[in-house]
Amino acid sequence: MVARFLGAWALLSLAGFQARDFNSWLDRALAWLLAHTLMAVRTDVHLSGDVVMFGGRLLRIADPCNGLQLVEILLALVWAWPVTWGERGRAALWMLPALFLINMARLYSLVPLLIYRPDDFETIHQYVWQVAMVGITLAMGVAWMAWTGKHAPARPRG
Repeated sequence: MVARFLGAWALLSLAGFQARDFNSWLDRALAWLLAHTLMAVRTDVHLSGDVVMFGGRLLRIADPCNGLQLVEILLALVWAWPVTWGERGRAALWMLPALFLINMARLYSLVPLLIYRPDDFETIHQYVWQVAMVGITLAMGVAWMAWTGKHAPARPRG
């Protein structure tokens, strides 16, 4: 299981590393979504590529903030767990959107922090949120593994 996880993670990471165009597109898409939802409550929001400007501050969405590395970890966990491909597919169908929404909540939480507590921004962004996001990703994967372990029929070993 550990070897399968590490192998899958290495392959997914390599694919993610090679997909710079996708990474860049994802950065811009998340910045667009963040900017346009902020425009509903703020009038000073501007967007330039992957940079959202508001309140005299700049927030750049860039790898790893786009969550692609978290997706790689989650998909590697799902791939490594010994269940059917259907179960893996169902897991991805709920975990990937959930991870996206949690990452967007993280981005939204950084906005007031950047405006009102800019001195704390780097600490919270770099250390607290990054550790929390990896922890959330692993917790989702482990919870799914525990659930499938309890609800899956016993499989013969060998």
